[in-house]
Amino acid sequence: MIRLATFGDMPRLFELFEEMHEKSVYAGEVGIDETALRSLIMDCVRRNGGQHCGSTLFLVEHSGERIEGLMIGILDRVYHFLNRLRATDLFLYCTPEAHFRASSLMIDRLTQWAVENPKVFEIYLSWTDAISNDAERVEKLYARKGFRKCGAIWVRGLNNDDDENHPEARPHLPCEP
Repeated sequence: MIRLATFGDMPRLFELFEEMHEKSVYAGEVGIDETALRSLIMDCVRRNGGQHCGSTLFLVEHSGERIEGLMIGILDRVYHFLNRLRATDLFLYCTPEAHFRASSLMIDRLTQWAVENPKVFEIYLSWTDAISNDAERVEKLYARKGFRKCGAIWVRGLNNDDDENHPEARPHLPCEP
């Protein structure tokens, strides 16, 4: 079941963010700031479901007794200064125990939220290799939902040339010309 996150979900949400962090390239290198995480979760729950710039859509996937997935979407101005809004995902994470369609259903809810708001001009979905290198699966899912690829994200680590998590040391996905 997909539903809006609540303040009562905070303990499990902390666990999910910690799990997501531990699976990421940042584990062991960049730590979690618990105050910042608490603030992020509380702000996103507080702004949940709004229709103006800065509003969020904070969804959780509830399988049985536990939350097993989360998605946070935000509304922001196109290019941060134009007069229309863009819905963008900040996080999309599901445990292996989540319903097999959880990610797809949460994307559908984000899309519905955006489409129902006349101020929203477009929706951006993102994906990085911070947790997974399964680009083909993610791209197929996004394409099935009517999204197209537009650009790329480039990263350069700082002061960690010998680090195995440095972008040059991580496995790369094939780049399109």
